[in-house]
Amino acid sequence: MRAVSAGTTEAVYNLTVNESPEYFANGVLVHNCDALRYAVTTSERYWRPRLNLAA
Repeated sequence: MRAVSAGTTEAVYNLTVNESPEYFANGVLVHNCDALRYAVTTSERYWRPRLNLAA
């Protein structure tokens, strides 16, 4: 393990490719990540039954 400390700032990019969640970038297979949507949809079976929507 190595230490990481604050230093200079670098530009970062968030790229997406329509209709293709996986693609190659510089020879590396990458994936469009939508972690929040993934977390909500994969955990829905746990939280949905606990909703009390009766008014």
